[in-house]
Amino acid sequence: MQRDGEHTAEILFYTLLERENKAFAQLQEAESDFLARYNAASSPEADDSDVEEFGRWLQIGRRNIECARERLAAITLERGLVRQALIAERASKRNIENEES
Repeated sequence: MQRDGEHTAEILFYTLLERENKAFAQLQEAESDFLARYNAASSPEADDSDVEEFGRWLQIGRRNIECARERLAAITLERGLVRQALIAERASKRNIENEES
């Protein structure tokens, strides 16, 4: 039988896993957007205005990627901590059950 704390930790773990997947998708989207704009600006068909527009947007694109990476790293770390807590809780529970047997 699960304790309320372990059940809550499992819910938190799966919630963080879902958030991690969303954060990864946002990072991929930011990187894809950056690459598409870079390719458009560096294309032989690009004119000066395309290159200038990319230059103005460049800092925004880099910041989008940086923020997405930071968010993903933070969520991944948090999920890892919750995972370790779950593992420790289950190991402790097994030890208690074995001692009672």
